[in-house]
Amino acid sequence: MQLNTASDWIKLAAETLIEPKKSVRVVLSIGITTQQLVLTAAFVIVISMIPSTLMLLMQPIEVQEQYNEIFPGPLTIFSVHFGFLFFASFLMTAIGRFFGGHGTFNDALSAIVWLQFILFLLQVVQLITAVISAPLFILAGLISFIILMYLLFNFISEVHGFTSIMSVVFGTMAVIMGLLIVLPPLLAALGVPTEIYEIKAAQDV
Repeated sequence: MQLNTASDWIKLAAETLIEPKKSVRVVLSIGITTQQLVLTAAFVIVISMIPSTLMLLMQPIEVQEQYNEIFPGPLTIFSVHFGFLFFASFLMTAIGRFFGGHGTFNDALSAIVWLQFILFLLQVVQLITAVISAPLFILAGLISFIILMYLLFNFISEVHGFTSIMSVVFGTMAVIMGLLIVLPPLLAALGVPTEIYEIKAAQDV
């Protein structure tokens, strides 16, 4: 499949919703270097900040002020998002290989960056629905969350060569639950405000 233009990538994103394993296989087959992958991750994060910022501007002033206290500038938002992508990629690699998977860190990062690009497209849709009506915006957010989890399970399965999707589902949910238990007290001990990862999680929906 030729991926020379923006429309080619958007077409692949649409196909990912139908055939996630086949589509992420195309992404993994590109074989870009780690440096190129890092630059791609940075680019995807930057464009993802646009709809997120616009949706924030639609929130009440109180919400905007609280957000700005935690994230005083775009660089802070970018840094948190960048760190989150690499942390997620590390977890996908380490835990997957622990359970017999064969995926590399570059494979995991490629899949996570591709997932982030699809999230960007979903955020654009959410932004449009926010202008139309609040209930439609909430529904779009719920559907986006379901889509992202569905894609994540399939991406992990493809990256590591797992054949049982249900094992991936239960394993991923167990890891997420474990992180929800371990991370809050750990980050609090390090002096990180809990609002940071709460807002980050909300943005990913």
